[in-house]
Amino acid sequence: MPGGAPANRNARVVTSETLSERGAVVIVTGDLDLASAPQLYEEVGDRIAHGHRHFVIDLTDATFIDSVAMQALLVAFQPLRAEPDAAVVLAGARGVVERSLNVSGLGTLFSGFAGRHAAADALARGEPQCSLWRTAAGRRPD
Repeated sequence: MPGGAPANRNARVVTSETLSERGAVVIVTGDLDLASAPQLYEEVGDRIAHGHRHFVIDLTDATFIDSVAMQALLVAFQPLRAEPDAAVVLAGARGVVERSLNVSGLGTLFSGFAGRHAAADALARGEPQCSLWRTAAGRRPD
């Protein structure tokens, strides 16, 4: 495993919590990769279906992110692209995860925050956020 996490492929890597009526935090713990990317689609899709439009992606405990997971990060939020009040921000990326986001350019498509609470506070205050994620192309792998 790239991040040194246990090889239990049934482990839940992506979970979520409600922030507000329209907001949610998606929490990544461990390696976000080919095996766990479907969990990202599932969590985000469920939250969107329940009316959430403001998202914090908490990468504080993420140990690795591969290109499949980066694609999933873009594609999962496609249903919100045309919604002007939708917002998606990243929080807590560091180490190899931060480097991967920077080298790939993906990190420039989202506003980034040091931690989940700072990100949630900024969304709650309605502060303008980077919305380049809306224009990035991508499709879900078959």
